[in-house]
Amino acid sequence: MRILFVAMANSVHTARWIGQLTETGWDLHLLPVEEYRLHAELRNVTVHPLLKQRSARRESGVRQRGIWWPVRWGAVRLGAVIEQVLPTLMGRATRLARLIQRLKPDIIHSLEMQHAGYLTLAARNHSEADFHPWIYSSWGSDIFFFGQKPEHRERIRAVLAACDYYIADCRRDVKLAMELGFKGELLGVFPATGGFDIERMQRLRASGSVSSRRVIALKGTH
Repeated sequence: MRILFVAMANSVHTARWIGQLTETGWDLHLLPVEEYRLHAELRNVTVHPLLKQRSARRESGVRQRGIWWPVRWGAVRLGAVIEQVLPTLMGRATRLARLIQRLKPDIIHSLEMQHAGYLTLAARNHSEADFHPWIYSSWGSDIFFFGQKPEHRERIRAVLAACDYYIADCRRDVKLAMELGFKGELLGVFPATGGFDIERMQRLRASGSVSSRRVIALKGTH
């Protein structure tokens, strides 16, 4: 099984989702949606950035395929400049379409909508041959929040109409995806990270009753 992920290479969600599959023996590939450093938890995957940076993480099984960049700095900015100057030749959608044609993956899996979903749709529009089976996984509010914005709504509809399979990270978004035009097969409702290490979480649990706790952690994204 060969899977091509289109996702944020610096995201812990991406690293942990791919991490669920690293012991399957499958051929895993990742096209980063932006030129950022790879997340430290990435394992056993071939990454296809525009510029391949020096890495000392051979034990992680992470391989890079791209133009060699010999120093630790400047790759992100240079990559952005190259894409702006040569959009039809080195633009991300064009590169993704070429990569799909070369790899011929069994499945394309885009993690998140606004960066990965839109990019995969653009690559699909670049492809002359039939597109490979496509899974889209929603993260957080990329349907609920952005689906209310006119500048995003039609793009979201286009992705949902084009993809073959959908994985939601909450039940709310299943209904929203159907309303926005998804006609494919729902593969289930799972956390964006794929889940949690329950045994490790239990070891972190504080003793005593919940009502006795005095620390509250808040998380916000917008």
